[in-house]
Order: sequence, then structure tokens, then C-alpha cells
Amino acid sequence: MELPDFLTSYADPGIRDQIPLVNYSASLVTDEEVAEIVDQGGRHSADHVASMVAMGDQLIAKAKEIQALGAFTKEDRSIAMDMLGFKKQLVFATHSVVTSFHPSSKTPDEVRYGLFRAHNRHLIDFCRDDDRLMGVAVVPLDNPALAIDELEFAIEAVWKPCGYRIRHPSASLLATWTSKDSGPVWPSRVPRSCFTSVARRCKRSGRGATTAELQ
Repeated sequence: MELPDFLTSYADPGIRDQIPLVNYSASLVTDEEVAEIVDQGGRHSADHVASMVAMGDQLIAKAKEIQALGAFTKEDRSIAMDMLGFKKQLVFATHSVVTSFHPSSKTPDEVRYGLFRAHNRHLIDFCRDDDRLMGVAVVPLDNPALAIDELEFAIEAVWKPCGYRIRHPSASLLATWTSKDSGPVWPSRVPRSCFTSVARRCKRSGRGATTAELQ
């Protein structure tokens, strides 16, 4: 669960002012909840953390979204992992990928892929200090050349867990990927130990469906 500046704080300076803050309209989280946490320096209060720790193994059932222990603070996430006894955990961003994955032609590729770079940088940093945390990168396939750049960035940045969320390109681009450009990316550039999730847009409902496989 991200704070409002999840993307902007890790974005390149040249596009930072074009990146929106995280929007919570699709969440149960209220603006008041977010404002309170931001006013506390982007952290839960000591009392809130103590109340979460006091839940013990009920933590996962009772604490949700932005109020959960370790929702956006990596030190607290490690505490939650200790409490729940998890050996590994896939870490997915929630609301920050909505703008990035939206297929609007009004968003220039420079900005769209800048959004993904900011997202991936943030998750790399969030998971860096705890080997149990497996961050999941996001890579759109709409622009083959930029997709390759982002995939290589994630791998070369020592993306410890190597997970990828990849949005399937539009139908008009699928032939390009299949016949020519997908070769260098799929599957040769994705390490065989990586978890890969490919999201497609359903034609009837417009909702995203996800298929996943282990390479």
C-alpha cells in the first residue's frame, strides 16, 4: 500500500512534475487517513505500531491496507514478517500502477515508462534490506525498445527476487512482438528463476485478467 509520493519520490527530475500522486479512489482508504500518516512524516505512530504488534498472529486478519504494519515502511514490514513467520513474500504495489498501466494515448512513452522506472526503483529500495521480500517489477510491452530497457534495468539493478508484472500490448502491437521484437525479451532476457505475471484486458468487461507462470 503506497503513500501519495510513492512514484514522485523515485522519479527522474525531468518528468517528476508530470507524474500524479497516488490516487485512492478505488480503495477503502480515506483522504483523512492518508493525511494523518503524511503529517506524521510518512510513518505510523508509535502507538499504532504497538497496537499492531499486540495482535500477534491475528495481524494478517485484522490490519488491512494503509493501516497494516509494514504497508509502506520497510522496517515495519520486516517486523510483520517476523511475527507471521513468513519465509518469503511477493511485494506488489497497489494503486501506483493504475496510471502506468492505463492504455491512454495521452500519456507520452517517456512519462509512461518513467512511471514504471520510478515504481521499480521504489520496490528495489523497499525490498533491499530483507532477503525475504520479493519485489515485483512492472514492465509494459507497448513500446518494445523501452520495455527491453526497463527489463534490463530491473535485472542489472540486482532485482533480488526477480518478479515481473507485464501488461500485454494492444492487439495492433501483438504481431510486432510475436514476429520480431519479443525474441530478445521473452523469454531469453527473463531469468528462469523469475515469476512472471502477464495481464490482459478482457474485451467485454474491460477488467484485467491475469495469467501467471514460472519460467
